[in-house]
Amino acid sequence: MAGALVSAVSWRSVFLMNVVLGAVVLALVPKVRESRDPEAQQVDWGGLVTFSGSLFLLAMFFVEGPDQGWAGAAALGSLIGAAVFMALFVAVELRVQRPMFDLSLFRRPTFIVVVCQPFTITFGFVVLLVYLPQYFQGVGGHSSTASGALLLPLTLPVLALPLIAGRIAGRLPLRVMLAASSALIAAGSVWLVVLQPGDSWVSLAGPLLVFGVGVGSAFGVMDNAAVSVVPVERSGMASGIFNTMRITGESVAIAGAGALLASLTDSDLGHQASLLTNAQAKSLSGDAVQGRLSGSLDALPAGSRDAARAAVGHALTTAMHTTLSRSRYWPCSARSPPTPWCATANSTAADRTPSPRLAHS
Repeated sequence: MAGALVSAVSWRSVFLMNVVLGAVVLALVPKVRESRDPEAQQVDWGGLVTFSGSLFLLAMFFVEGPDQGWAGAAALGSLIGAAVFMALFVAVELRVQRPMFDLSLFRRPTFIVVVCQPFTITFGFVVLLVYLPQYFQGVGGHSSTASGALLLPLTLPVLALPLIAGRIAGRLPLRVMLAASSALIAAGSVWLVVLQPGDSWVSLAGPLLVFGVGVGSAFGVMDNAAVSVVPVERSGMASGIFNTMRITGESVAIAGAGALLASLTDSDLGHQASLLTNAQAKSLSGDAVQGRLSGSLDALPAGSRDAARAAVGHALTTAMHTTLSRSRYWPCSARSPPTPWCATANSTAADRTPSPRLAHS
């Protein structure tokens, strides 16, 4: 729907759609029963400020890294600042009587697994949701509507499966459901290393469907699992921690994956496209990741544009393969069983095919 709106109206119409959906949600809010903590007195401003500051600086690290250099003052300063704010956050939460994050809950292994699961799952899901349409448009040559249609095997299961998975969860142990979801996500990530510019819906439907089924089934059980392992009066706080981890995962995923894609594409393009200057390679890399490649190509001499498009297409595709192969590490932890998808997590993404070079004119 978003792709069709962008093509038919403009990108601004997507936000108007969110306004309509938000109005519907607000109208239904009074009908939702809410749990309350009778001992809660005030907002934990110290925890709110320090945690938000840490997350902001961590995102800045990923934003500044590709442009200023990962060892540059801006990137390292942001990373150090994020660590300092996180240490302050822990110190504040240990002192506050009713903290925003009750850190004592992290002594429960089950709670740790449940609240970390959305971080690991959304990391892979959001990367695909944000960067695949731009890949399809930038180097694949698809329209915004066609790019949205290509993502339907990924998004439809996420929309439909949570209701079904919630019913299945009543009959199966939570660990079985989450393990199965993680396995499907890992399998979909591995399968997606076949991704190439101009791929058809048929070739993409399989891996995206497997990935979408894994995410949709996990979304159906994670929310309830997060609040079921704490007392009822603390369920709001547990739900808050769960959703904070989810949003944190999304924020870090978008910033980190974008930085990784831009850096890998720029590095590969710099080696393969000998005619391009460093500035041209960096501009092509950034625009390719963002799905607006035509502007940078138009700035090149007409005789080198086709070769430049082929080179940047190969570079971004290789970067996507690497990023997708790394995202499958997330379902695996140090305590994961020796399953095939975890045992092979350190294998290479795929054999790299020779890339086209820009010939000297």
